[in-house]
Amino acid sequence: MSSLPDNTELRQRLAGLYLGDANIASKAVWVYAKARRCHVLCLHGVNKTTLNPTPVVLHGIFTLARHPFKLVPDGGFLESTAELYFGHTPLHEAMARTNAWARLEKVHDKDLLGYNDFSQYIKNLKGFESLMHAGDSLQHSLVNDEGATGPQVKVIHRMFESCWDTIRVTTTPQQDIEAKLKMRYKLTPGDHPVAVRLANSKSPSCSGTVTPLDDPRKSLSCSETANALGEPPNLESVMLQTERMTPPTEPSTPENKAKALPELGGYDDSSDDESVHGFLGPEFGLEHWPVAPENIDLRDKMFEEKRWQTNPLRAYREGIEGVIAPSEYATALPGATVQMSFTLACHLIGSRTGKKTTFSARVEEIIILKKPATLVSNRTDSGSPSKRLFSGPSFSPTKRRKLEK
Repeated sequence: MSSLPDNTELRQRLAGLYLGDANIASKAVWVYAKARRCHVLCLHGVNKTTLNPTPVVLHGIFTLARHPFKLVPDGGFLESTAELYFGHTPLHEAMARTNAWARLEKVHDKDLLGYNDFSQYIKNLKGFESLMHAGDSLQHSLVNDEGATGPQVKVIHRMFESCWDTIRVTTTPQQDIEAKLKMRYKLTPGDHPVAVRLANSKSPSCSGTVTPLDDPRKSLSCSETANALGEPPNLESVMLQTERMTPPTEPSTPENKAKALPELGGYDDSSDDESVHGFLGPEFGLEHWPVAPENIDLRDKMFEEKRWQTNPLRAYREGIEGVIAPSEYATALPGATVQMSFTLACHLIGSRTGKKTTFSARVEEIIILKKPATLVSNRTDSGSPSKRLFSGPSFSPTKRRKLEK
């Protein structure tokens, strides 16, 4: 890998807030995002009236813990535990909605940015949590203080996204406006561009353009949004489905989202192979997404359903162009020193009198600064140390007594 930028450049090259800076919690506020049905951490001054307020991006330098590591193409999905976490949801959909995850630890290089700042990282993350006044006990924190090597931060990412969302539109103008203010989407943490743009849109009478969640995504004018939603017929209510913006087999990466965004209409099946093979390669598409062998049948069912698309990690190696292939996640990431950015979300679970808070950090971008160190085994040609202490022939107690006689 190429030589690393100096610490000053590392600190400034990513947008958002550096977790090692002091008192950054004073710059942020939790805002309820109706489109996501949760609170997101935003900068002060964000427009709180939008359905999908823009979250603040946080970044720092960490070591990705080797164990446990579930930031893999199928999120480490196990059929045996599906009913426990997803009830009677179909298995292929349960895998699609599984959160892949990993834990972040303190870097080992004393000269690298983040080594001396890690305690400030933890302090700031706990400070962000304290801004959410739920009035009840904490259920799931961002920080695990009992990690094997010290405090750890859990990050998540969903490897699949739904290609469409169902929106209910009512008939009367007043109901139409109210419905748009209360739209609920079956969003995944990846936030499919169509749902994001519709969530950011206002009523049909608004003017100007919609502010997208991510900079690479182009804006959509209100007239285009209204056309995308369509005019409801004179019925009491009607269910309208937004058209799929990208082919279900095309990976949902920042690059192809920007490339495919202008079109809201249908898609041409004949372009599937060309878009996937020519842009990122076949394994980034759902048909060849490298899940564990026991989950291949579930992946194939997802592909046949034409409902899902992949959401690869925005993971790169320092100084090397190109996204890391999903087949390399399990080898390139565990134990690596990374510069990572993420956003924070908070779900309040329960009634008004018994709400509990669940915080999550959702991966935005990963840059591998140093590849994982090679693990050296203590085993030798003569076996493990414990076996070398007892290198003589092994006999059962009965046979040993016979030999002694």
